[in-house]
Amino acid sequence: MSDTSDIAAMLTDQVGRMFREQVDRSALSEAEAGLWPDALWRNCADMGLTSLLVPEAAGGSDLPWRAALGLFRILGHYSVPLPVGETAIAARLLADAGLAIPDGPLTFAISQASDGDVLKAVPWARNSSHLVLMTRSGGLLRTDCIQLQADAVTHHVNIARDPRDAVKIADLPVVQSASRAAMGGNPAMLYGALLRAGQMAGALRAITAMAVDYANIRVQFGKPIRTFQAVQQSLAQLASEAAAADVAAMAAAAALDRGDAFFETAVAKIRTGQAAGIGSALGHQAHGAIGFTDEHSLHYLTRRLLSWRTEYGSERYWASKLGRRILDADAQLWHVMTDPALHLGDINAPA
Repeated sequence: MSDTSDIAAMLTDQVGRMFREQVDRSALSEAEAGLWPDALWRNCADMGLTSLLVPEAAGGSDLPWRAALGLFRILGHYSVPLPVGETAIAARLLADAGLAIPDGPLTFAISQASDGDVLKAVPWARNSSHLVLMTRSGGLLRTDCIQLQADAVTHHVNIARDPRDAVKIADLPVVQSASRAAMGGNPAMLYGALLRAGQMAGALRAITAMAVDYANIRVQFGKPIRTFQAVQQSLAQLASEAAAADVAAMAAAAALDRGDAFFETAVAKIRTGQAAGIGSALGHQAHGAIGFTDEHSLHYLTRRLLSWRTEYGSERYWASKLGRRILDADAQLWHVMTDPALHLGDINAPA
């Protein structure tokens, strides 16, 4: 299949069916307790999900970002407790650097000058065989493939109880390394932001469906609560937030396929983050007190939404970066807001 929409439809159908059957409340509860879902991981690897973004010459499927976004949304829709997206992006970063891609789960991180020898909140480090670390220094972009060892990883979790570990990298072996000219920002940050934006868009769609279903079956004062105007308004707002997140993520993925996508990715992470906060509140409001109980599935989505919105740049982070880029490009803000195509070339240019 060469058409992106056909590929995305295939992902939605086949991969969605697998996660629908295998990622239930019991599986999520076990994963949050620390049990690695090995059978599910093998299924994902066998389906080639972790190499979707890798060029065919390096053994991957070479899918465009628009098709990969379909996978990211499904991962969010089902709260998949695996580093599928992280591994796919880490493999792409290695391929872009001309480095070999090791087997097993991978994760990636961005090195900052203030990090020192310890990286904080690295996704799924305890379960990964290697860490791809990207560092931008001056005009060079360096990619290191680091072999992870258990004694260098300190276990931490986010509020979704997914691993966000601290990694002491000082004594870990760098098995591969490559540097190249840095044409813009750090691509790992952009890719990570798109991953989280896609996951948030998928989770918001799932929350919307759950809220609508609950409003159809919940009866109050002798009739379904979906007939109440206040509930209808709340559901409409929730659906609007989910749609806005979806469109923003799709725009960013399409821009990545065209080339540099700083502007669109920043907007996507900001908008999906805003939608995550609003959508989480509206989803719980629609379900009433039942949505907060451990027995209900809603909290598996909302806890991840609130975690993902802060990872690979919060709304504040990206808004600050975007505002500075607009000022540095000497672009007219009104024209950027009303017709971004006029100034995207300047805004997306290296800072």
